[in-house]
Amino acid sequence: MLLLNRRDAVSEGLASKAEKLGWLGWKRGMLKRSLMDFVGGKMKNFLMRTFFRKSWGKYREMPEVAEKSFSKLWKEGKRL
Repeated sequence: MLLLNRRDAVSEGLASKAEKLGWLGWKRGMLKRSLMDFVGGKMKNFLMRTFFRKSWGKYREMPEVAEKSFSKLWKEGKRL
């Protein structure tokens, strides 16, 4: 039901421009590792708080992104 409601909201254009822009950035970053590793965890946390705070909801806490990504740790030789 949630997915159907979301699909209907998107098809009717109920998503704000900020939400659309945020998801576009998220999609591009997730599809290209170099973009995800371009900024550190502090900047990612700031961007998430800035763009997704309203849509995330006031009763939930935003997830915290680690300072170093898995790929950076792997390159440093700290294989997990």
